Amino acid sequence: MSSKPIRRILRLGTLLVGVCAGLLLGHAAARGLLAQPFGSSGQGSSGPIAVLPRTEHDFGAVSEDRLLRISLPVHNVGDRRLVIVEQSCAECGMSQDEPNTIVVPGQTALLDVSFDTRGLHGSVQHVADFNTNDRRLPHIRVVLKANVKRLP
Repeated sequence: MSSKPIRRILRLGTLLVGVCAGLLLGHAAARGLLAQPFGSSGQGSSGPIAVLPRTEHDFGAVSEDRLLRISLPVHNVGDRRLVIVEQSCAECGMSQDEPNTIVVPGQTALLDVSFDTRGLHGSVQHVADFNTNDRRLPHIRVVLKANVKRLP
């Protein structure tokens, strides 16, 4: 047997061990099982912790007069409920379908954001802003992009 397949197996095994260790450390940190930093309260409560895999989306080329929608997952890896509140942005043509989103610890919710391209042409970018009760991430900005084409 050549050494190339063995090296590939070892690399894959190392990668899997690293991913598993990262997941375990993340879970332990979220549950307050890791040592507290010097000077911290040590109360064991981490509060809500918002985790977003992404906060930007490019719709690419779209025709004008379309309502574009995207659902972005928000994970709460903390130990208290996460509250997400949309900041009003009626003038920018964007909205979140639900005004408040509550994510219980260990769960995931979707931020459903829509973007109206009516009256827009060319390369456009809009933002939707949200406030949270996560002291580490009190503000979330979602950026949506599109290249709006005129209808013939």
